Amino acid sequence: MEDHSDQAPLEEQEARTNRVWWALGIVGVLAAFGLGFLIARFFQPSVSSADIAFAQNMTVHHSQAVEMATYLHDRTNDEGLKTMAYDIMLSQQGQIGMMQGWLEMWGQPAAAPIGQAANMMGMATQEQVNALKTLPSPALEKQFLTVMIRHHEGGVTMAQEELQKGSQPIVKRLADNIVKGQQAEIDYMKGLLEKSGSAPLPEVTPMPMDHSMPTPAP
Repeated sequence: MEDHSDQAPLEEQEARTNRVWWALGIVGVLAAFGLGFLIARFFQPSVSSADIAFAQNMTVHHSQAVEMATYLHDRTNDEGLKTMAYDIMLSQQGQIGMMQGWLEMWGQPAAAPIGQAANMMGMATQEQVNALKTLPSPALEKQFLTVMIRHHEGGVTMAQEELQKGSQPIVKRLADNIVKGQQAEIDYMKGLLEKSGSAPLPEVTPMPMDHSMPTPAP
């Protein structure tokens, strides 16, 4: 009969070694997760940063664009405009979700403080928004193109300011996408407006955004 007395301790030693490596692996994963959380939590923009102001202000700005696009999408018979409105609804609502996630991670309010909306460039008045609920075609389409061109121009200017003053690469990447996407839509809408014989509103006058922020949540 063979003697396996030496083999059993060896197998037990290998099992203990494997358990140690598994434990070390789990600890490493948890440590990496914890480090990532700490970096995200503590190495964040300062409370007065352009990144936070951009995310808060653009959330409000995007929300109005989604609202106006929804009215057009539900009421127009123009398939081209219906498709563009749907694209605005999807893309800007998705971007709102991204910005809200950042603000929550940074411990900041979800939107711009009351009163700052008036300073945002290109925002439509409530009367202009309400008109999209009642105007018949083709006045509906003309109203939408007129206010959305100016709204997009304001959004482009806000995003360009983030590119100049922001510090967070992921936020600046979103700003760059907004500039490119909305400028293309501006050109498309201006072409449609010119075909209808109408002229867009004068371009918005650039003005710096207010970057003052309230005290962050503890």
